[in-house]
This record gives sequence, structure tokens and C-alpha cells, in this order.
Amino acid sequence: MAEGLNQNMLLQLFLESLEANAAQRKNILQLKKNGQLEYDLAVKTIAQNFKNRFKPKTESAGLIFFETIQYYHEYVSKAQSQQEIANLVENAKVDYRAFRSLELFEFLIREYGKYFPALIEWQKDRISGIFEPPRRPTGSSEFKNLRRDTLIVGQIKILVDIGYLPTRNKGKSGQSACDVVLDALSSINQNLSYSTIEGIWLRREKLRSPKILIDVLLQSIQAQP
Repeated sequence: MAEGLNQNMLLQLFLESLEANAAQRKNILQLKKNGQLEYDLAVKTIAQNFKNRFKPKTESAGLIFFETIQYYHEYVSKAQSQQEIANLVENAKVDYRAFRSLELFEFLIREYGKYFPALIEWQKDRISGIFEPPRRPTGSSEFKNLRRDTLIVGQIKILVDIGYLPTRNKGKSGQSACDVVLDALSSINQNLSYSTIEGIWLRREKLRSPKILIDVLLQSIQAQP
């Protein structure tokens, strides 16, 4: 991608995510006591997990990549016909998301791009400066908190696995997994309300990044003749 996505980034992002989740799970299970990790230690452990993985809110290649995979399949089907890619090249001239999807498609198929004449012409236009990428839409992106929310859900799942209820019982304060995450985030100056964290958990099925990432990886393999 234009911001510096290299040829190994896709696989690195996937493997790093798996390795980090496995390491965090192993660490917290080792600290488990009597079927449930003591609250203060749970907060400290989850805080460290967040500290290790939170990234600045900048438009880095990694953040753009995670945003792009959310809508990639809206622009690139598994069939990937010549006509589809030709249409995508045309749309990429005016549609920011089509442009990002085309960039990702170009990266995924790499040397096999020679089998798509429209893609070759697009690459030539970019090199020569004829093609100018469309502007990113103004305003807040619907995916701006995607990485944060995915990390929060991951930590709540770990806590649920060791015995915490995911959310408070109605009408009670308590020490649920969401409470642990609330205090952990507060300790590293990431201040969210309990209701925000609970809402992220309740909407967790909409956070499709891990599944989509696997699908994109498989699609890149299937696309190669």
C-alpha cells in the first residue's frame, strides 16, 4: 500500500495477532488462582496486555490495512474475473474504498498481477503519475475504533475463560470482566465508561477482523494461477 505495506505485512499481522493472544492467555492462566484470578492482579495483567498492543491513532499502513479488509470483499469477489478487476480499476479512480481494495488485491496476488491487463495498465499509470488516488472521505471513519474494540473483546474473552462473568449482574456493581477492562484501561490513561466497554462486548459479533483476515489470506492463495 502507499503508506509502506511490504510483501510480508499481511502474514506478519496475522501471526503477530495469534502469537500475542496465545502469550496473553498463557500468562493469565499461569496467574489464575482458585478458579479465578484475583481482581487487582487481573487488572494489572490486562493493563499490561493493553499497553503492549495499543497503537497511536495515526493513519499508518497497519491501521489502513485493518480498515480495508472490512470492506474488501464488497469490491473483490472470490471469482476475480478479468471484467471485475477492470471495473475495479475504473472505480478506483473515484472511489477511495475501491482504490484501497485494488491496492490490497495488487499486493495479494503480487507477481500474478501480469494475468490482469487492466491491473498492469493501472500500475503503469501510477508509476508515471497519471493516476491520482481519490481523497479519503472527510469525517470520522466507522472503523476508527476497530483495533481498540477488537483488543477489548479479546481481553474480556480471556477473563471469561478463567471464571469472570462478562458483564455485571443487573443493578449490582461488581467485578465482571468488563470491570477489569475498565480499571485496566484507566490505569494506562485510556478512559472509557463501563457502558462503552459493555456495549463493545455486546456488539462483538460485528468485529469480524480475525475471520476476514483468514478469508483474505485464503483468497490470496486461491487467486494465484
